[in-house]
Amino acid sequence: MDDQPTVLANEAALPPTERRLHRALLDAVIAKGVVPAADALAAAVAIDPDALPEHLGALARADYLAFDGAGRLTCLYPFSAVPTPHVVVIGGERRFAMCSLDALGVAAMLGRPIEIESSCAACGTPIGIAVQPGVVASVHPVGTVVVVKRASDAPAADTCCAFTVFACGPAHASDLIARTPETSVVDPSMALSAGEALFGNLLGAVLPATRSRVRWPSREVGAGRPSGALPPP
Repeated sequence: MDDQPTVLANEAALPPTERRLHRALLDAVIAKGVVPAADALAAAVAIDPDALPEHLGALARADYLAFDGAGRLTCLYPFSAVPTPHVVVIGGERRFAMCSLDALGVAAMLGRPIEIESSCAACGTPIGIAVQPGVVASVHPVGTVVVVKRASDAPAADTCCAFTVFACGPAHASDLIARTPETSVVDPSMALSAGEALFGNLLGAVLPATRSRVRWPSREVGAGRPSGALPPP
């Protein structure tokens, strides 16, 4: 269908060291909600601490993580190491997601149910979504939709995440896309499919050379069914 997004994937793989490092970072954020200190992280993956910036830089260039202006690792898709409007509740533990789409992909990545606590980016109305792998189990308020930003070649944290949000209904979604070029409105089920395509295999044995991206149709789709600081690269 023309309304379906296109997932751009890379069949090449990053070296095993980068894969181990990425997995150690994700495991730490999932378990404790914080990024490990540099020395602890280097020890966990058995690499020279002096080489850590090089390996982190490789992951950043592949768009698996991002640093802020102070050199702190703040983005580890789908998670954020700093507060965002999108909270993912995993077995009672609260973690922040980079955007609405990333939050929806967490259940498939972990293979377990999660809950999302967010709000309408236009009016602040609380939004709650229960997600199981492969299905949006419930959405409140009914009529909630997802505003998505078309992918570019730049890091998603810089170009997409701030504009990939929830809206409490089509009217407020239309207000949001009127303010931002290259955005579309999709229902939660379609957004879930895209999120699962991005993150469903993120904990697998192979880490692609670049992170997968989603390119959305350029027109509005419409509503459907209901820390220790690390060294910069």
